[in-house]
Amino acid sequence: MNIDTKKKRLIVLVGLFYPSPSPTGKATKQYLEILKAKYDITVVFVQSGLEKFETKRIENYLLISLYNWRLYLQAYFLSKSKNITKYTPLKKIFDLFVLFMRALGRIQTLLFLPDNNRWFHKKALHKIEELNKIKPIDYLLTVNSPFTAHSAGRAFKQKHEKIKWI
Repeated sequence: MNIDTKKKRLIVLVGLFYPSPSPTGKATKQYLEILKAKYDITVVFVQSGLEKFETKRIENYLLISLYNWRLYLQAYFLSKSKNITKYTPLKKIFDLFVLFMRALGRIQTLLFLPDNNRWFHKKALHKIEELNKIKPIDYLLTVNSPFTAHSAGRAFKQKHEKIKWI
């Protein structure tokens, strides 16, 4: 993990960022383009595709992906469905699995507070604690979607009062 010791350290908690960013992820990336000259940026985000990786350096950012089983299965079945060009019973089965995974996410939203990404709070908080041990974090930027990015940021800020939380 290459960390620039001359720049201030900025950790960003965001939802879908790489490889297929959400609109919020795209807006975050535009801000990071402006900030990258002054800050060593690490982005902790929700993994949305099938490519599993812990850490990857892309476009001057250190990317750290976090994923859960439901999102991974949804991406898996979606990719299988897209690979079948004709409408067949197998394609229909994959489409139904995708629909089921999305429905499961909606049901979880009704049952879990603040949202169905509670898992992200725990994993993100653990990851930024690890990163802070390697090199102290100067700034923490949390971006809505998932909302739990803010709850993880708040929990981190409560433990580390000197950090600047944006």
